[in-house]
Amino acid sequence: MPGYYDGESVSGRVGIRLKDGRKFQHDGIRIELIGNIELFYDKKNHYEFVSSFPGVAVFGRAAPGSII
Repeated sequence: MPGYYDGESVSGRVGIRLKDGRKFQHDGIRIELIGNIELFYDKKNHYEFVSSFPGVAVFGRAAPGSII
């Protein structure tokens, strides 16, 4: 599992592949980043967090071969 330090950016890509000829209908797509913070000087206590990024894609349909 990768580790990140204060000030470092976290980035990535998400792909949704559809089976041939199928459509994908959704009410919106969001991404959640779930993490755990461990301090160097306090290894016994861990702090969990969730960051939500709503509105990655608004509601609609995705046709095969489309990129969201």
